[in-house]
Amino acid sequence: MTAGAILTRGSDFTVTSSLQTLSWGSASQFGGTFWSFGAATRLTIPAGVTRVTPWFYSFAPAGSAAMDFLVRLSKNGSALHDRILDGIQYASFAEAWGYLDVAEGDYFEVAMQRFTGSDKTLPTDQCFFGMMTGERQGVAAGQLSSDTTITSETSLAWTVSLDTMSAHDGTTGFVVPSGVSRAVVNITGRLTTFIDFGTLWRLKVDGTTIRTHSYSSLWAAAPPCFGVIEVTPGEVITVTARLNNVNAILESDHTRISVEWF
Repeated sequence: MTAGAILTRGSDFTVTSSLQTLSWGSASQFGGTFWSFGAATRLTIPAGVTRVTPWFYSFAPAGSAAMDFLVRLSKNGSALHDRILDGIQYASFAEAWGYLDVAEGDYFEVAMQRFTGSDKTLPTDQCFFGMMTGERQGVAAGQLSSDTTITSETSLAWTVSLDTMSAHDGTTGFVVPSGVSRAVVNITGRLTTFIDFGTLWRLKVDGTTIRTHSYSSLWAAAPPCFGVIEVTPGEVITVTARLNNVNAILESDHTRISVEWF
């Protein structure tokens, strides 16, 4: 059985020079109770859960001066994993921390802090914290169908080599299969030339953007994970990419996707 939670905030969050633990305003929970208003910063392990994958996603669309910042995952009040990102203009971050062994009552929190640049505000609809446990129902995976110019926003077409639930529509979309309520979409990507700009990626469901990520790299490496999303059978998942530069071409053999169904 799949169990977990997706937390959202009730207000914007400002990343400052002080380390701040994020508090959450609401939760979508399944298979157990992981969150409550009385412990609003925490995801707490319920009875019967022994292994989880925590994840965190944020995006601040206002691009000004670049900043270096810290994202900290804590377990039971002690730092468990620190991730430092440098030179990030859009304060974009997405990470899944892999499976962790847990016991009932263990709790996890996320904190953020900037080291350089100015304070950055994360919109309430672009900041999520969650965890999930359980076996996936299926997976689709493949690579970009051909080298693709992304100087304007472009829907990416995929050649799929693994599709256990026959979800790929043959071009850009993955149709949510029957019985699936959640998905995890992972992307990796590389440009044909060195360009020191950020690539803007959008994850869409039925044409509506639900997650955005900007990643600055000479190779335009994409985020490791958009986090868990809630879906309904029949909806179509697509990914777009854009980089305003004449040489913005994604390499087909180094740009890959996986969509896991839960």
